[in-house]
Amino acid sequence: MYLNENAKTYKQLAAVASIYVSAKDIDVINNTFSKIQTCSTDALKHTECFANAQEMFLEAITRKTHPESLKTLKNFIDFSTFDKRFAKTDTEAVDVLNYENLWYRCRLTVSERTPDGRVSHIIWLVKQINEAKRKQDKLIRLSELDQMTGVNNRISGEHKIRNLINSGIGGMFMMLDADKFKSINDNFGHFAGDQVLIAIAKSMKQAFRNNDVLFRLGGDEFAAYAQGIYDKSNASVLINRLFERIDGIKIPELGARKITISVGAAFYSDEDVYPFEELYKNADNCVYLSKKYSDNYATFYNESV
Repeated sequence: MYLNENAKTYKQLAAVASIYVSAKDIDVINNTFSKIQTCSTDALKHTECFANAQEMFLEAITRKTHPESLKTLKNFIDFSTFDKRFAKTDTEAVDVLNYENLWYRCRLTVSERTPDGRVSHIIWLVKQINEAKRKQDKLIRLSELDQMTGVNNRISGEHKIRNLINSGIGGMFMMLDADKFKSINDNFGHFAGDQVLIAIAKSMKQAFRNNDVLFRLGGDEFAAYAQGIYDKSNASVLINRLFERIDGIKIPELGARKITISVGAAFYSDEDVYPFEELYKNADNCVYLSKKYSDNYATFYNESV
């Protein structure tokens, strides 16, 4: 009976191990490891023991990991951090890209501890999750987008800006709205109004840079955060580029009617510590000042106070 139960247990373990592309038993104290693999009897076995485990892991990670994930994975497999990280838990996992741009989930699970609680043995497991990760990322991207215009929605856009500000990354926050937009809907219909919003968003994508945060606030209002732009001179280059794109918008349903926008902009330096709400208010006030002027017009906060 014991042998049957023992064989059953090994088969169960082998079935679990088979879902991983890599399974290793790491002896943390002696800095060695052995590979765990399924053998022909559907049980598990350990291969020969390899020395210099930390160095070999780091070398393999450097060769096989995408640069975007390399620092994260090196920190994850740093043996010197195990006792602190696993003081109150037995497992951790991290998702990383490999050199072929495929997603993998790496997991560390404590299997043995010394009498005083130090980690002595830990299991390293790697599983490919590329298909599931791509689906998850797609769903996240869809949840972050304004479905009509394709830029970020308000919740996503503001969240990204707050993260940048909290990370000490300054820049220009800009708000805009379409001039006399209500009259477009009233006189030309909501389909024409939708086309205007889509064209404004497209103009923003063309004018701003890839790392800038663009989003729709709602209605005919949009906003953007341009990283690393701290003064009117550099901001004007970007905003004028936007004005050129806006000036080139042609909506067949509107005939000869031109689209113009009013812009308000405020700067957040690397040393600033006030909340995003204040930056938002500063730019918003400048939008209303720009409404006093015809054609595309931008007001900067430092000029309006």
